[in-house]
Amino acid sequence: MTKIVATAEEEKLIDFKVINEEWNQFELEDGTIIRTKFVLVNIISKGQVRKGVYRGVFTLENVSGVFSPIGLRGPPGRKYSVDELKKHITQRNLKFKQTLDGGWNEYETEKAIFQVQTILRSVDKTSLFDSAGMPGYVLNFEHIITSKPKTKSIKVGSKTSKKPFRK
Repeated sequence: MTKIVATAEEEKLIDFKVINEEWNQFELEDGTIIRTKFVLVNIISKGQVRKGVYRGVFTLENVSGVFSPIGLRGPPGRKYSVDELKKHITQRNLKFKQTLDGGWNEYETEKAIFQVQTILRSVDKTSLFDSAGMPGYVLNFEHIITSKPKTKSIKVGSKTSKKPFRK
């Protein structure tokens, strides 16, 4: 298998506009509420693989907040890395239900619309606490990314058709 590696000249930072970036909320079996939002930070083009097909890298972050019942809180701690949290797991695969669905995040570039859906796959509880005394959790997410070419409506006679948008 041949690995395609972009040269520095082929790499390009792609500008984008946020169309939609909403919060999701989950209630854990222990009564904790977790709010999370996927945030797109960068899109880096790695060049064209073949006609019309490009390689790219998405830099993303999941921003999460925790609010637990008073009985689950502990002494204020600090911000921990995922690796630190994973070393202190006390309960695996907590049950949860989604109580707020932010839907698909949408981002617009010059040539395409990208949609990203974040799916929470599992939650593990740790023995650590954040700076507010809320329990630390390890959240396992999956991201589904789709794209479609940007289009504009063109009126042809009495019909409207969608054509790829070109500047």
